[in-house]
Parts: sequence; structure tokens; C-alpha cells
Amino acid sequence: MPYKRDEQNIIFLKYFDVMTDTMYYLTHVFLSPDSCIGDVFQHARDRIGLPGNVPLALYEEVHAGRTDELTPTKLLGEMEEVFDGDIWVIQRTDQTGKVHNTVDDYFRDLNNRISVQFCDKNNPGDPGFHVVLNQKMTYNEVAEVVANCIDTEPNLIQFFKPQSHRDIAGYAIKSHFEGTLKDLFISYGQRTKSPKKLFYLKLNI
Repeated sequence: MPYKRDEQNIIFLKYFDVMTDTMYYLTHVFLSPDSCIGDVFQHARDRIGLPGNVPLALYEEVHAGRTDELTPTKLLGEMEEVFDGDIWVIQRTDQTGKVHNTVDDYFRDLNNRISVQFCDKNNPGDPGFHVVLNQKMTYNEVAEVVANCIDTEPNLIQFFKPQSHRDIAGYAIKSHFEGTLKDLFISYGQRTKSPKKLFYLKLNI
């Protein structure tokens, strides 16, 4: 059916897979003011192969880091604002994710993601490795992630901040640091959006 610009809105649909914690483009649809918002569910079922009895939820991707849940029974014309190119995200509601349970959780976490480079303190030429972490993580949670990367135990790792004017390890970070990863970088002067870096030392005890 051809797109009637004066009578329809083009809506792009994404699907959030709770089980794999991934989001991807599905298709686009043309909706008129008298279309039921929930009509898009059938497009998702057809694309993904979901049976009709699988419950679905619908969100509008307002901007990076924010989504609003939509009421499927509403008509498009009843929405406060609708624009060509709006993005709606569909997800199943009968599954529990390992990382995020809802589209809203997934997008909220995007704003907190940060890439951190970890380098071996005792190896000056170590290129290190990068890990995407959440700025709200605690010291112990960061240690668990890094421990998995370097095959050791979290309590056998010590972190060091980099020196401000030299690319070498500076002062050790206390293991009982009570703030978040974001607090840690702020406390050590890394306030800008420049790449974040920490040194680590594997303890042999």
C-alpha cells in the first residue's frame, strides 16, 4: 500500500530481545490517525514468528536514554505527539532477562555505560584491554569483571589510578572505596569525556 503523506505517519519498529539483551530493527509501518497503536504487534509477530498468545509491550524511543511506554489500545490520533520517523520498540513481557527486563531498563543503562582501559601495572608496554562497564558499579563489582578477564579472584586484584602527567600507575585505590565507578573517576580528577584508564596488579597471596 503506497504511503499517503498527508494521511499517515511512518513508524519504525525495533524489537528488544530480553533473553539476549539485544535490540534490532524490524520493519516500518504506515499508520493513520484512526489506527490502533497495538496494530503494530501483528507486524512484529509476523517478522519474528511469535504466536498470538505471547504478550507484548510497546515503547516509544523518545531520545537516547529515555523511553515512554505506549498504551496499545489507544488510537494513533489520541497520542499527544506523533511524527514521521518515530521509533517504537516492542518486547515480550513473559520472559525475564539476565541483564535487563524491560526496554526502559535497557535504555536507562545506555547512559551509564563507559569503556575503561585496564593495564598491567608491572608491564610498562602493556596495551591492556577495554571493558564496557556501568558507571554505577561498585569497586567490588568492577573487580569481579576484571578478575574474569585476567583469570584470577576479585580479592587478588589491586587497582591504581594513572598519574596525571605520565602514563604510569599512581596511587593505589583503596579496596573499601564506597562510591561508584563514576565517583571514583571524579575523585581522581577524570571529569572529562576522555578515555578512562586504570592500572591493576595481580596479587600473589
